[in-house]
Amino acid sequence: MNGRAGAHLGVDPNGSQCAQLIDGGSVSLSVSVAVPSNLSNLSPPPVDPCAEALRIAQTIEPRLPKAPK
Repeated sequence: MNGRAGAHLGVDPNGSQCAQLIDGGSVSLSVSVAVPSNLSNLSPPPVDPCAEALRIAQTIEPRLPKAPK
């Protein structure tokens, strides 16, 4: 994201939990989003956890320190 190292991590086989990890130089950002178990059976699910984690990470990313080159 914006030239930063990062990773996308889906941690649940049914896609109800996802995380975005971003390098922030002296800090790092980890955003995890999970659909509550009582809503994960809905079709379609109320939110895409990976898309929502990415949206939140993109909102916060500009405030992170720049990573050294």
